[in-house]
Amino acid sequence: MWLADTTFLIDLVKVIREHLNDPGASEKAINIDQSGLPVYISVITVTEYLRGIFYLFRDSDELEKRLLKAETDLNTVSNHPN
Repeated sequence: MWLADTTFLIDLVKVIREHLNDPGASEKAINIDQSGLPVYISVITVTEYLRGIFYLFRDSDELEKRLLKAETDLNTVSNHPN
Protein backbone atom coordinates (compact mmCIF):
# COMPACT_ATOMS: atom_id res chain seq x y z
CA MET A 1 0.00 0.00 0.00
CA TRP A 2 1.19 3.51 -0.83
CA LEU A 3 0.10 6.79 0.76
CA ALA A 4 0.65 9.78 -1.53
CA ASP A 5 1.12 13.16 0.11
CA THR A 6 0.15 16.55 -1.29
CA THR A 7 3.66 17.47 -2.42
CA PHE A 8 3.99 14.27 -4.42
CA LEU A 9 0.62 14.84 -6.12
CA ILE A 10 1.49 18.43 -7.00
CA ASP A 11 4.87 17.37 -8.40
CA LEU A 12 3.23 14.61 -10.42
CA VAL A 13 0.58 16.96 -11.82
CA LYS A 14 3.33 19.40 -12.84
CA VAL A 15 5.20 16.60 -14.61
CA ILE A 16 2.07 15.58 -16.51
CA ARG A 17 0.58 19.03 -17.25
CA GLU A 18 3.67 21.11 -17.77
CA HIS A 19 6.03 18.41 -19.03
CA LEU A 20 8.52 19.31 -16.33
CA ASN A 21 11.45 17.07 -15.62
CA ASP A 22 11.07 15.86 -12.04
CA PRO A 23 12.84 12.51 -11.93
CA GLY A 24 11.87 11.95 -8.29
CA ALA A 25 8.13 12.17 -8.91
CA SER A 26 8.33 10.35 -12.24
CA GLU A 27 10.42 7.47 -10.93
CA LYS A 28 8.27 7.08 -7.82
CA ALA A 29 5.09 7.04 -9.94
CA ILE A 30 6.56 4.39 -12.25
CA ASN A 31 7.66 2.25 -9.28
CA ILE A 32 4.23 2.53 -7.66
CA ASP A 33 2.50 1.69 -10.93
CA GLN A 34 4.71 -1.33 -11.50
CA SER A 35 4.12 -2.60 -7.96
CA GLY A 36 0.42 -3.04 -8.69
CA LEU A 37 -0.40 -1.89 -5.16
CA PRO A 38 -3.16 0.67 -4.54
CA VAL A 39 -2.31 4.29 -3.84
CA TYR A 40 -4.23 6.13 -1.15
CA ILE A 41 -4.46 9.79 -0.28
CA SER A 42 -5.58 11.25 3.03
CA VAL A 43 -8.46 13.61 3.60
CA ILE A 44 -5.86 16.23 4.51
CA THR A 45 -4.23 15.83 1.08
CA VAL A 46 -7.59 16.14 -0.68
CA THR A 47 -8.38 19.29 1.31
CA GLU A 48 -4.96 20.85 0.64
CA TYR A 49 -5.15 20.03 -3.05
CA LEU A 50 -8.66 21.44 -3.49
CA ARG A 51 -7.78 24.52 -1.45
CA GLY A 52 -4.77 25.05 -3.71
CA ILE A 53 -7.02 24.83 -6.76
CA PHE A 54 -9.37 27.37 -5.18
CA TYR A 55 -6.64 29.92 -4.49
CA LEU A 56 -5.06 29.41 -7.90
CA PHE A 57 -8.29 29.90 -9.86
CA ARG A 58 -10.55 31.93 -7.54
CA ASP A 59 -10.50 35.03 -9.75
CA SER A 60 -11.19 33.21 -13.03
CA ASP A 61 -14.02 31.28 -14.66
CA GLU A 62 -11.89 28.14 -14.45
CA LEU A 63 -12.64 27.53 -10.76
CA GLU A 64 -16.03 25.91 -11.24
CA LYS A 65 -14.74 23.73 -14.08
CA ARG A 66 -11.71 22.64 -12.03
CA LEU A 67 -13.76 21.83 -8.94
CA LEU A 68 -16.25 19.78 -10.95
CA LYS A 69 -13.40 17.87 -12.58
CA ALA A 70 -11.75 17.26 -9.20
CA GLU A 71 -15.05 16.01 -7.78
CA THR A 72 -15.53 13.69 -10.75
CA ASP A 73 -11.98 12.38 -10.45
CA LEU A 74 -12.36 11.78 -6.72
CA ASN A 75 -15.65 9.95 -7.24
CA THR A 76 -13.99 7.74 -9.83
CA VAL A 77 -11.17 6.90 -7.42
CA SER A 78 -13.51 6.27 -4.49
CA ASN A 79 -15.57 3.86 -6.61
CA HIS A 80 -12.49 1.88 -7.60
CA PRO A 81 -12.80 -1.79 -6.47
CA ASN A 82 -9.41 -1.78 -4.67
